[in-house]
Amino acid sequence: MRGSRNETLAVQASKVLDRVKIPAVGATPGAEAMRTPGSPWIFHVHAGDRAQIRHILQHLSTLGLTRIAAAYQDNPFGKSGLRHFDEATADLKLTVVGRIPVPPVAEQLSEAARKLRETGAQTYVMLLVRNSGAALVRDVRAAGDRTPMYAMSYVPAEAILEKVPLDAAVGVGLAQTLPNAGGDKTSLTREFRVAMNRFVPGVEPSNPHLAGYVAARVAVEAIRRCGPSPTPEKVAAALRQLKVDLGGLPVDFTAGQNVGTQWVDIGVLDRRGRLLL
Repeated sequence: MRGSRNETLAVQASKVLDRVKIPAVGATPGAEAMRTPGSPWIFHVHAGDRAQIRHILQHLSTLGLTRIAAAYQDNPFGKSGLRHFDEATADLKLTVVGRIPVPPVAEQLSEAARKLRETGAQTYVMLLVRNSGAALVRDVRAAGDRTPMYAMSYVPAEAILEKVPLDAAVGVGLAQTLPNAGGDKTSLTREFRVAMNRFVPGVEPSNPHLAGYVAARVAVEAIRRCGPSPTPEKVAAALRQLKVDLGGLPVDFTAGQNVGTQWVDIGVLDRRGRLLL
């Protein structure tokens, strides 16, 4: 189930899935409003915004980086992320030295880059969408600022490399809610790459492809467990009892919520332009 945050929230609010009683697996936005309480018919197979932000900040705390500034999208998505950011920094006893708003879909961010630098932060956390996140990396680095930068999974490596010279992009950290689609460290990604080569040869595997593959694996496993006569209600019931390791990605819906995983890792752009996990 792919769509923007607002589109998916609109589907949830309309309760259309409650009426048709058909489960939807793999909603891509990570907004907590879609998870708590969420819809009983939407099943999430990647970690949400709160888990991503907390993992980034725990990582920074472990590294001893305690003075943090955030750049956040000045819209409901970014403001929600900022609430999770403030909650986690308080829990982890990190010092927030700046909260810099970024207009929705903005791409000229030299002023935001200047304000971030003036905070004196040890690292910048981006609560931004794809285009704004990549643009901020470009403008921060263009100003000669080498402060470490971290983004949520909405900002993929390829988006940064479209705007930022490789030598300036090296070291940017990106939260990941799935194993690296381009890697072969897990059986999940190896099997995924085999499937990509078989069914769409010549297409470079990406994490959006992997997200769809994971959603399909989960849905198929639930259908399989229904026996020879699956129905939407039986599939939904099977999903709520599903606990499985896909080969490096544990999925467990048995805790009573429709969120199957809170798995998050940090990938770092290397000198080949690849994401290291």
